[in-house]
Amino acid sequence: MHKNALMVVIDPTRESQPAFEHALQSAKMTSRKLHLFACVNFDAGVIDGAHDEAHQQAILAHYRKLLQNLQQRAESFAVETSIELVWQQNWQQAVVDATGNRNFHMIFKTSQVHKLAERSDTTADWALLRASTCPVLLMHHNSSWANRRVLAAINLASEDEAHQLLNEKILAMAHSFQNEYGADVHYVNAINRETTAHPSGTEDDEDLLFCVLPADFADRGSKKPQVSETMLRQHCAADAAHIHLQQGDPVDVILAEAEKLAADLIIAGTIARTGIKGRILGNTAEKLLDRIHCDLLVLT
Repeated sequence: MHKNALMVVIDPTRESQPAFEHALQSAKMTSRKLHLFACVNFDAGVIDGAHDEAHQQAILAHYRKLLQNLQQRAESFAVETSIELVWQQNWQQAVVDATGNRNFHMIFKTSQVHKLAERSDTTADWALLRASTCPVLLMHHNSSWANRRVLAAINLASEDEAHQLLNEKILAMAHSFQNEYGADVHYVNAINRETTAHPSGTEDDEDLLFCVLPADFADRGSKKPQVSETMLRQHCAADAAHIHLQQGDPVDVILAEAEKLAADLIIAGTIARTGIKGRILGNTAEKLLDRIHCDLLVLT
């Protein structure tokens, strides 16, 4: 049942589960199936006892009941739902292991509060983003899933194949939000002054899709692709009123527009995994995760 299903990571440290509420709304609107997943260990702290097998089984029984209650609620809306409960210390790896090759449409997870000075590879959401091969949606609040304000970020000026493929995935996801959920989508290009193809005009906007150049792009050589309103309009299949060019650092531009629009969701992408690639994760996506107050969907 997992192809194109929605995986929901249930947070054992929370009483409320915003990720489940969003996923349930989405499943009802799209007829997708839900897969409820929880990873627990002795740190769950819901039941007192020694760190032995009996204590472990008691903790598992407690959370299995929680998953079953959520499953029953979802199925009361005729949403087909499965559950999965694992015992593992590293919850991010447990999520990645659970996805396997099951091709989830999206992973829903309630986001933690992030502080750069307090990052930990074993607790931070960005560690999941580095390892996951499925789109990860990090939730901050319980706003309505319908008619959302969506901002997405692509790197239209990049000429390498990996970024071009990522661009197409992000565009497809943005169009999915527009078609399936009624989201309003606009397209904005954040570029450095050195590579600007000046816009032919400006229009009022409601929601933005960002086409972002790397911050160091101007230093990469003399041959610089030019980004114009016409290029964006054709690539994104949007009219002129939905196309905007902005100069500045990509993250700063995205944050400014998100605040101006009171955006519900930002869509971004990353090619990074581990090692050196892990350290360059999301010069856009990772920095956004540390600074935004809306939901964030990250594609790989």
